[in-house]
Amino acid sequence: MRAPLGRLLAALCLAASPATAANLAEPAAKALLQLARATPADAVVAIGAGDAAGVLSAATRLGVGRPRVTEGPEQADIPSADVVVVALEGEAALRLRPLLLVAKPGTRVVALAAVMGDWQADRKMPIELPASGGDPARKALGHLWIVPSNLNGDWCGQGAAGGAVLRISQRLQAVDGAFTKATKALRFAGRIDGTRVAAAGGRLALEQSGDLLRVTTAQGNYAAYRGATFLRTCCGTCPS
Repeated sequence: MRAPLGRLLAALCLAASPATAANLAEPAAKALLQLARATPADAVVAIGAGDAAGVLSAATRLGVGRPRVTEGPEQADIPSADVVVVALEGEAALRLRPLLLVAKPGTRVVALAAVMGDWQADRKMPIELPASGGDPARKALGHLWIVPSNLNGDWCGQGAAGGAVLRISQRLQAVDGAFTKATKALRFAGRIDGTRVAAAGGRLALEQSGDLLRVTTAQGNYAAYRGATFLRTCCGTCPS
């Protein structure tokens, strides 16, 4: 069941060293929450945010609601999060990445730097950081990653698309795929945004719902698959 509107879970990575975690001042935290388009209905988890005061204050000002603070990353409850604020750097951030990639599709992850290795940000935004604690004002670049669905593998055509196979090869948000029926194959390349795939220069779009993948847009060579649905194979092969 969805938590009450405005739930905020701020999980503090207390064991992190000063080199891998830092306090997020309120202006930076507010900008990151805005980059994530956090709403009052979102559950927000902040990891490695020092004393979390900046995140909590920013969330309150944005109307996220009355925050609740928990201690320790093991209590962060990433699977239930809608937004994850990462204030870790280096190896600490990279060790977090596998946990983020298995969060629910569409979860928004934000940080002040490109801390996710070769997982490229889906969106970036310049952020002005005011002078604080003796540090001069500076500019930073906020990064947003959207957790992609796992679409890798074969999907079997249903109904009118029976006999067709949709084969997808995925690397993070990037996908290469092909519709195959009999001896004809239609290939495409695209990008995943949560549960949605945009491909072939806008001529093809797909939407995942559980084990079903539906073609929502199909133009040009792909028109025959418009509205078709595909079921994730359970056994490695599709019925002929």
